[in-house]
Amino acid sequence: MTQIHFELTEGGDDLLVLLHGLGATGAVWSPFVDAAPQHWTGRILVVDLPGHGASGRLARYDMPSVMKHVASVIDSSHSPGGSLRILGHSYGGVVALQLANARLGAEKQRPSPDFIYGLGIKSVWSEAELTGINQLAQKAPKMFAQKTAAESWYRKVAGLAALGEAADASLARGVMATEHQQWCLSQDPAVNAIGRLDMAALTAKLQGRYAFAYGEEDAMIDAANLATLDPGVRSIQGGGHNVMVNNPGAVWTWLGG
Repeated sequence: MTQIHFELTEGGDDLLVLLHGLGATGAVWSPFVDAAPQHWTGRILVVDLPGHGASGRLARYDMPSVMKHVASVIDSSHSPGGSLRILGHSYGGVVALQLANARLGAEKQRPSPDFIYGLGIKSVWSEAELTGINQLAQKAPKMFAQKTAAESWYRKVAGLAALGEAADASLARGVMATEHQQWCLSQDPAVNAIGRLDMAALTAKLQGRYAFAYGEEDAMIDAANLATLDPGVRSIQGGGHNVMVNNPGAVWTWLGG
C-alpha cells in the first residue's frame, strides 16, 4: 500500500474528511481548518491524495486505485458511532462521490459516508479540455532553479495565483526538491490522466446524501448542469474556484445550512 500523508485534528467522534482538487495538496484547506473551532466540534481529517503533496505515487490513477488508498486512511481514522462526512473540492469531490457509491451496502465494519459535500466540481468537460489535460499526463515535470519560482508556478497550477497572501499557508507540500538541486511540483503528472465524468450516474443512488456549491466567480463551473444534479446547489459569494481559501467562513456556513 502506498504511503498516504494525512493530518487529523483532535475533537469528538464525528469526522469531517477534506479532499483537495487536482494539482493541489491538503494544505489548501488550511484557512478552512483554522476557522473550524467556530463551526465544528468533531475531528477533521485532511488528506494529500495519491500522487500529490507528501503522499506516494501510484502505478496508475484509475478511480478504484485512488479510492482504495483514501478509504484506508478514512477507515483508520473513523470512530464507531461517529458520523462521517466528506467535503471534496473539484477532483476531490468526484473521489468522494465515487467512494460513497462504492460503500453503498458495504459491510458495517467499513463506514459509508453519511453525507458528501461537493465544492467547485467541474461537471462538464469538452473534448478539447479532456484532450488537453490528458496530454499533461505525458509531460515531464517543469523544473526550476529556485524554490520561490516553483512555488509561483504551483500557485498558478493550483488556482491560487490571484489570492495573494491569503493562499500562503496553502503552498505547503506543493513543490519538492529533486536530486539535481532543482525544484518542481510535487504532483505526479500522471494524475492528469482522467476520463469523462458521468455525474448523473455518480449521484443517482445518493439521493438526499449530497449537496453541491461553487464560488460565484468560478469560471470552471457549469451552474446550470450542477442545478440538474442538485436543485439546491449553492453559489457562494466572495470567491472563485478556491473559495474555501479566501472565504472559508462562507463555506462553513454552507455546511451548516
